[in-house]
Amino acid sequence: VVSNKTLDDFSDDSKIINTEFIEVNFPPPLDMKKWDAISGMGNVFHEPEKIEPIRQDKGTKYIIGIIAAQKYAPKYIMPMDADDYISCNIVSFAEDSGHADGYFINNGFALSNSHIRHIYKNYNKFNGTCNIIGNHLLLDKIPINSLTVSSSQNDILHNVDGIFLTMILGAHPFTVKYYIARSIWLIPIPFPGAVYNLSPSERHRSNLDKLRGFPAGAVIEFSQNFQDYVIKEFTIDNFN
Repeated sequence: VVSNKTLDDFSDDSKIINTEFIEVNFPPPLDMKKWDAISGMGNVFHEPEKIEPIRQDKGTKYIIGIIAAQKYAPKYIMPMDADDYISCNIVSFAEDSGHADGYFINNGFALSNSHIRHIYKNYNKFNGTCNIIGNHLLLDKIPINSLTVSSSQNDILHNVDGIFLTMILGAHPFTVKYYIARSIWLIPIPFPGAVYNLSPSERHRSNLDKLRGFPAGAVIEFSQNFQDYVIKEFTIDNFN
């Protein structure tokens, strides 16, 4: 987990196992007063001067995480938002199926308090927890010998291709097409792979009533009946 403020402050009885926390000192992408003044995400995505710093911030933090992960000799790396949930079967699927250059989540769920919606397709177009990319593809674009986990944000910006950093790591809807254009195919995972967490604490999306701007083809269905399945599959403690 890469963040500006360390999140490794859990009590002994609530420690997160198998998780490494890395604190960086990157400048905030937006003044928070300006961020609070933005009415929903719809506006920011149409204003490049606002969205570009956000993509740079996310992309550079993912670079730090990818560099840190190299000591584990990973076959795949999945960038994800820290507050989303992934299927308990996704790692074993990628490990057992591991013949592809990567995978993407085509269908999943959106969660807000006690409400769930099933997103049948194009899930990867609107939630960042969706792409599983072969480590070899990432290293093709990241000069691993020129950067370390202590690299500054400016060092990363100067050493990594800007399009790859902001549009592939810093954003997610373009990843599949980016690789198709290079004759590399990411394979859709054949089951719901993630839960997009829209808790009230999220600044940019407060609840399902404000879920707007879904891409064409994203079929959304209210699905309260999925609760038991979702709790088990994604190990969600509660919906409140």
